[in-house]
Amino acid sequence: MNKKGQALIEFVLILPIFLMILFVIVDFGNLLYSKNKLQNQSTDIARLIQNGENLQEVSKNYSNVEIEVTSYQEDYQRIILIEKIDLITPFLDRILGDPYQIKVERVIANAE
Repeated sequence: MNKKGQALIEFVLILPIFLMILFVIVDFGNLLYSKNKLQNQSTDIARLIQNGENLQEVSKNYSNVEIEVTSYQEDYQRIILIEKIDLITPFLDRILGDPYQIKVERVIANAE
């Protein structure tokens, strides 16, 4: 009985599953990091817009993010930030979509 051959076959069977789990962990870590970064950027962008900055000037500083500013009720503005993230895990893009869009909304009072 050849124990080395058996161990090699078991390793070859388990390796793709292990790599898939590893890539999924890396992808979800990247998504959580990107969402946190986008939330922090939304705070900065909201502060700039409240201080009267032009949306085009703000967009130049944050070129990797789509910025939408819309009216919300009477005295508020809604700021929507969208960032697209490429996934590295095979077949996860079929479930989540590739590129995956992270969307953050923030509502601020109109500048007076």
